[in-house]
Amino acid sequence: MPEYIAPLQEEVRSVRAAHGGELSAPALQHLVKLDSVLKEIGRMFPTTVTAFQRMVLMPFTLSNGQQIPAGTMIETSLEALNYD
Repeated sequence: MPEYIAPLQEEVRSVRAAHGGELSAPALQHLVKLDSVLKEIGRMFPTTVTAFQRMVLMPFTLSNGQQIPAGTMIETSLEALNYD
């Protein structure tokens, strides 16, 4: 998304100028737009496929009648959680 590049570059230039030309750890705290973009990229393109995996310890039945036996591995899609 090219329309975001110029505002991000300006934010980095401004923060660097305000912190003696360096992007130190304290300076990074002021990169609000960049932080937002990186969080959104992580939400849209997660680095892992699943949010968690669990093994079913006791068999149970879902409300639709589907039975889940003990020993079954279940997991939640991280992408599905992020696209609510």
